[in-house]
Amino acid sequence: MLGLGNSIIGGVFIDSAFTPASLGNLDVHYDFSLLTGSDGDGISSFVNAGEAGSDYDLAQSTGSNQPTLDTSSMAANSAAFDNSNDRLDSSNPYVTTGKTFTFFVSFETGQAGADVYMGGDVGDNLNFVQLAGANGVAIQTKFNGDLDGTNNTSVTTKINGTQSTGGDGDINHTYRESVPEVLIITRDASNNIRFFNHTGGLMATSTSDTTDDDTNFRFQRLGVAGNSGSPYDGNIGEIGLYNATLSDAEVLTLATYLKDKWSVS
Repeated sequence: MLGLGNSIIGGVFIDSAFTPASLGNLDVHYDFSLLTGSDGDGISSFVNAGEAGSDYDLAQSTGSNQPTLDTSSMAANSAAFDNSNDRLDSSNPYVTTGKTFTFFVSFETGQAGADVYMGGDVGDNLNFVQLAGANGVAIQTKFNGDLDGTNNTSVTTKINGTQSTGGDGDINHTYRESVPEVLIITRDASNNIRFFNHTGGLMATSTSDTTDDDTNFRFQRLGVAGNSGSPYDGNIGEIGLYNATLSDAEVLTLATYLKDKWSVS
């Protein structure tokens, strides 16, 4: 018998009070459904709701570079990036530890036929989560926690279980244009990297080279590559980083929450 405030979805019990923070170790979390204002308002700042605190609050003082509030494209309010160098930066780079992390994002991509990055570092070409090619036909991820590193020395994951330094990604998954999607990525201490969709289903598995001494997830800039190139085109509803590897059961719980909240099907 289910208690009040609980439901069962796809065999998974979901507490109506569940939030991503319920799983613990959520250091960075930006939930743009909490934005208020009018459609098209510039987003000049946003507070990190994760455990890492205000050191990772986002800001953008230049009006022309501010993403905007979008009240209609997704199931809840979201941040819209228009492929013109819109970005939000934190004052410090956030770097995971122990080479373990879980990244998640609910988004819509509006870019067809070009590479776009969701974000990276400030001042260095350290990028993460590239949607490569038409409608994001491939996912390319780059991990480098070395403060002196660059994009060309980061680890690029590939679906065939190999890794390369500065090479092209090869994790094929077609994302629909202007349709809500969910992406969850986990990495464990054994260098296994796994990619999940909105159902919690495993899309791909990759492995990074154990000889790489620093392959943590690094974040400081949202909306463009670390060098301000390949700006993101589309909407981001919610994005976060756990400083831990979620289990498959936890991934399923998180995916179900995001799928329902952002009406992903």
